[in-house]
Amino acid sequence: MDTLEPLLNLLSNPNVAYLILVAGLWAAALAVVVPGTGLLEGAAIGLFGLSALALSAAQVNWWGAALIGLGVAAFVPALLRQGSGFFLLLSALALSAGSAFLFRSDTGSGVNPFLAVGVTLVTVAYFWIGIRKSLEA
Repeated sequence: MDTLEPLLNLLSNPNVAYLILVAGLWAAALAVVVPGTGLLEGAAIGLFGLSALALSAAQVNWWGAALIGLGVAAFVPALLRQGSGFFLLLSALALSAGSAFLFRSDTGSGVNPFLAVGVTLVTVAYFWIGIRKSLEA
């Protein structure tokens, strides 16, 4: 038995791959606003590497990934502008839609919709509260 087979089996689960990708996005965002130690940058690179491995083992809807990218990009003006509720709403909608349709499968076993909505809400709160406060500091 190959020593990487158990890891690849775990990473081929769409829910696990999705959570690793989101954790990489969180680490990267925090590394941008709190630079200096190299720990957050290293964590982001490691998590993105793992998510790339996971995404290579799955059937990815690239338009779903593009929606996640749009959602992340919409956070930038939401964080930098006062009264930017539109961008926050756009970001949340894009993240939810992209998360729900990130993986394609004939059996319909993509990211669990409850997980997608829950992670989106936590991500919005993380960026809106945590990253915004870090930028203000």
